[in-house]
Amino acid sequence: VYVYQNYYLPIRQKLEPISQAQADEYYRLANEALQKGDLKTAEDNFRQALRAGDNQLYLEKYALVTYQLKQFDQSIDSYSQLILIKNDNASYWNSVGNVYRDAGKGEEAIKAYQKAFETDKKFVVAYSNLANLYLLRNDKEKAREVVEEGLKNNPNDKNLVSIGKNIK
Repeated sequence: VYVYQNYYLPIRQKLEPISQAQADEYYRLANEALQKGDLKTAEDNFRQALRAGDNQLYLEKYALVTYQLKQFDQSIDSYSQLILIKNDNASYWNSVGNVYRDAGKGEEAIKAYQKAFETDKKFVVAYSNLANLYLLRNDKEKAREVVEEGLKNNPNDKNLVSIGKNIK
């Protein structure tokens, strides 16, 4: 996974920084927009909230919303920034894998999923995502290997067992 330059630095350079109170209000508005299903308004407000600085929670929400809007470059940049903050978070690596997968960048997705379960061998979702990606590529052998590795670390996981049973 490639870690990009700070995506938010240009935002802070172009726009005046804001106070934490202002950022909190933008964050509140963004969450209201999310509740209404208005992803674009939520994205705009999360981006505005980030003008106060790289707040991990704001950045997580922004990364997810940009992913949902299929703004894959911004989402990858955001998750990469989160990884710089907390490199040992398997969920961040898994999310980067999902973004790469949906952006059609399978090799990058594979690396990210592998990093996720290298970071946390119990993070089952990454094994499942990688196995399913291999199945989409008709690579049943690699899918089987991932499922077997996942089951070594998570022997009772129903999802991995199910994926394994469906590999013929």
